[in-house]
Amino acid sequence: MNEQKPLIELDSIGLALDGRAIIKNVSLQVFPGEVLALVGPNGAGKSSILSVMAGDVRATSGTATLGGKHVGKYRPDEAARVRSVLMQSNQVSFPFTVQEIVEMGRAPWARTPELADDDALIQDALRLADVEHLVERRFNQLSGGEKARVSLARVLAQRTPVMLLDEPTAALDLRHQESVMRAIRTFANAGCAIVVVLHDLSIAAGYADRIAMIVGGKLDAIGTPDEVIVADRVSRVYGVDVDIESVGNPKRPVILPQR
Repeated sequence: MNEQKPLIELDSIGLALDGRAIIKNVSLQVFPGEVLALVGPNGAGKSSILSVMAGDVRATSGTATLGGKHVGKYRPDEAARVRSVLMQSNQVSFPFTVQEIVEMGRAPWARTPELADDDALIQDALRLADVEHLVERRFNQLSGGEKARVSLARVLAQRTPVMLLDEPTAALDLRHQESVMRAIRTFANAGCAIVVVLHDLSIAAGYADRIAMIVGGKLDAIGTPDEVIVADRVSRVYGVDVDIESVGNPKRPVILPQR
């Protein structure tokens, strides 16, 4: 049993929008040093759960805490120093440069002693997201994958103990999927609590400590990749017959649809 205090805790969370139940009685905890992957079919409620964790959406029922404090009790500037958030949309209204976008990640630390770390942390984030060569480009002139990596760099520069990431690999090629997940893993190893929404089950199994399978707004299963990513569950949830192979060192599940 994990003896650390959770940095994120959902207790019987429910969320209804326009009279429709989006999240139904979800309880889970996320601890320092852990990557928790949220997986499940489209429309399962994964992004909504992330928004409740961030405090961007107020739950209809239940309690959500961040760093031991109710998410609704934070001022916006306080919350931005506790959790960083990457949402699916990477749109920016004005033609900022990549450098300026990543610098925005340091805004919550203005007028704090951490301001002195800005330059080093911005450069580190640019390197980890592989966007150093783009710093002078305008964000609105980038490809979808480049925008996704720049947006991630902004989040990495923010350097918060909790990171909430919605599909950070969705628009990326294979090389950058792997480099982004390695960066996420590095931050978790340094003590961050990270929740990441992923559609690729093999990527989730390869990098997450635990996986939460969300189905119809409910928590269908939560546990290690070996416990959650099993053929009968994946086939039932996604409606596709699959085989599961264990590969790598240490061995992790890889999902192979039957074709």
